Amino acid sequence: MATEIDNFGRAINSFLDQVARGRDPLRGPVSLEEFELARQAPAEAQVRLVNAIRRSLSNDQKGLPFEIGG
Repeated sequence: MATEIDNFGRAINSFLDQVARGRDPLRGPVSLEEFELARQAPAEAQVRLVNAIRRSLSNDQKGLPFEIGG
């Protein structure tokens, strides 16, 4: 599970680098396409993390096959 926590943190860090850090949202907002590309890795990492947590609670837990949130 620690590996998935680290992977999730790295994915979020990369997302922030792409869409927030060093950008002025008023002068250079992120396009919808840029946002969509940037959010894919964190969304996938989140599902992997949640599934790792579920497995750590019970091996009978099935993994979630879908993204979480909106």
